[in-house]
Amino acid sequence: MVEAVIVIPVLILLWVSLYYAGGLALTQQRTEATARSCAWLYSANSCDESKVPAGCQDYVHNTHASTIPPKIADTLNQGAQNAMNGGDAKGIVGSIVGSLVMAPLAAAFTNAVDARVEQQMPQPAAYGGGIKVVTGQYHLPCNLAHDTPAEMAGRAWRKLVGQ
Repeated sequence: MVEAVIVIPVLILLWVSLYYAGGLALTQQRTEATARSCAWLYSANSCDESKVPAGCQDYVHNTHASTIPPKIADTLNQGAQNAMNGGDAKGIVGSIVGSLVMAPLAAAFTNAVDARVEQQMPQPAAYGGGIKVVTGQYHLPCNLAHDTPAEMAGRAWRKLVGQ
């Protein structure tokens, strides 16, 4: 009887934990699959805002490569490290300028899609109760539309001047 009093609560807690962990894993997989599917379908339509797939209106967003790429941050950090160590900074300025020029060019000529899906899942009382938000994200470059060079240049110009 004493052993049962000790073991049964532990087994119940273990069972609730396994049930919750399984549901959490399935919810995470479902949100990631939805985000991936919406991003791929939207990208296949050349990220045309008028052709958002059904059910994906709240999940997909166009993005541009105008944010600072990780290579720039790495180059800046490496240059700072070389300067602190008294090392040779040859090529660092060229790398930084090249990276800074590439960001606006990439913003003008590239397009990408970010899909983000959130789903709420109740937590068991053993874990504090409440609601846990599970997020699935996916980033994908857009497929190129069949454009003439003049259309591509016009679109790049409109992006550069902010129209």
